[in-house]
Amino acid sequence: MKTEDDITRLYRRQLANAEMDVRDGFWQSLQADLAKAEGRAVPLRRRWLPRVAAAASIALVLAGASAAFWCLSQRPDVKEAMAPVASIVPVPEVRGDHVQASFPQPAVTPPVVPGQTVAYRAAAPTAAGGAEAEDGQVSVRLSITITENGYVRHPQSAGGYRQASHGRQAVAQTSKEEVPTETPSHSLSEATPSNWAFKAGIGTALPKGDYAAPLVATVGVERRLGKRWSLEAGLQYTRLGGAQVLHTIGIPVRANVLLAENDKVDFYAMAGGMAEKTVAGAADNSFRAEPVGLSVMAGVGVRYKLNRRLALFAEPAVTHRFATASETETLHSERPTNLQLLCGMRMLF
Repeated sequence: MKTEDDITRLYRRQLANAEMDVRDGFWQSLQADLAKAEGRAVPLRRRWLPRVAAAASIALVLAGASAAFWCLSQRPDVKEAMAPVASIVPVPEVRGDHVQASFPQPAVTPPVVPGQTVAYRAAAPTAAGGAEAEDGQVSVRLSITITENGYVRHPQSAGGYRQASHGRQAVAQTSKEEVPTETPSHSLSEATPSNWAFKAGIGTALPKGDYAAPLVATVGVERRLGKRWSLEAGLQYTRLGGAQVLHTIGIPVRANVLLAENDKVDFYAMAGGMAEKTVAGAADNSFRAEPVGLSVMAGVGVRYKLNRRLALFAEPAVTHRFATASETETLHSERPTNLQLLCGMRMLF
């Protein structure tokens, strides 16, 4: 301590008359800076006004939240929803100089042993008068299957392994309210295929000589008889061109057999016959004057599926018409055996 006092007295003696010169204009610039700082001083009311506004905003938000919570807590549905939460909230208790909170003990469900049936009885809700109200109980049987997969070395195979499955089943019977279940809906691909189809097509046949190619339009209904067989019937309109334009109506009946199929294309064969009648063009009374013509046909068909219900088809076939007593010359009498092509659309319903 004495040494420190000696050093202090030494510094004071040596620096008693010490002076340091400053640069020119230093005091003027310092006074100017102090004057600017005093001019920019923020008034006292501007400094505390934002703090008061922030405190008032926080107080307003807390008051509104508290009022909303109090109003909602008085509603019966909110009280009922909050009842399970209130049952698990710890209850504080003052004991001497400390506060102790006791937590409710959770209900423990005994484990389910495989192969053992355990019955649990749910407590009935308490009625308003204090007595227990017994509701009707429905017994629901729940089956749980646990499968374990493992690989076991097969003694008869050379170094081979086969997969073995072991299953254990645990069954528990509990009393609770029955929950209705909905039957799963099947997708369109899994639905049973339709046995009925509607067909509409248009086509033509080969011309010969002075007889132009005819116009053929047909509609029909197809009924599936099995996995590969189907029967088809309908109406066919034919316009025969030449020296005289004839209009005929026929009723075709045929059988189809499916040869090959995949997700998009079907190949099938067909054979059948048709009864045909001229309705206009040959004479003034064509329907009565012209006899009924009979014909047979055979061919193949290809069908392209647009979706599960709609498909496009093309059916080339060979037709043969038998001779009749009609005196009117037509393409049918000039070329009794002809090649015919029909194209159209097929729809399941």
